[in-house]
Amino acid sequence: MTIYIIGEMKIAIIAAMDKEYELLKDLEASNSKTKYKVVKSGVGKVNAALCAHELIKDWGADLVISTGVGGAIGNGKRISSNGATDEEMKQDVKVGDVVVAERAVYHDVYCGEEIAYGQVQDMPLYYEADKRIVEAAERLGEAMAGFPWGVIRKGLMVTGDWFVDTVEKAEAIRSKFGDATVIDMESAAIAQACYKHGKGFASIRMVSDTPLAGNNREQYDNFWAEAPKWLAESVKMIINKM
Repeated sequence: MTIYIIGEMKIAIIAAMDKEYELLKDLEASNSKTKYKVVKSGVGKVNAALCAHELIKDWGADLVISTGVGGAIGNGKRISSNGATDEEMKQDVKVGDVVVAERAVYHDVYCGEEIAYGQVQDMPLYYEADKRIVEAAERLGEAMAGFPWGVIRKGLMVTGDWFVDTVEKAEAIRSKFGDATVIDMESAAIAQACYKHGKGFASIRMVSDTPLAGNNREQYDNFWAEAPKWLAESVKMIINKM
């Protein structure tokens, strides 16, 4: 569901962890048409959905952005190359890539054979992201060249309440959602809360590890040295292009 707001707009940004929140909290400065609120939800679907609900009901958020890290599980459509060769662009998502959600789905929901795997009863299977964020990332394009991350992509976020820390878990998810790009623990839950309230949803994630590679724990531990500040910078650059 895509919602367009005329006049003043309120954008809420939800980070799950302290490391992510600390890098984004200075976004709360407002201009004449846009107000920002940055909050930490805690990890997982329930924390994220409650946080999104409160931001919409109590603060009046028009658009809620889920941000943080995620595990790469597929490819995704490129938005910018950041100097990558054509051959590199064909490769799966890598650590340091920034991925903007086109839509989100649960990978750990099953309500019976009569309903699609991943679908909550009486809810859509896929939650469509607000096109303004996707289009803003596309407009930004090659302006992101020069930052020390890799490719900027758009694609499907898959969400569930467990760490995908083995190749077997990653392959099981990919078997259900072959077009999945990134795995996380919050995006679809925030998307569902936004859908229920008729508000816009978006997700911007930086890849912290690649579970299908088999050494994702080592990747994840090394990721936190520098990459999160570039995630925060990418979020700011994208929303400034809206």
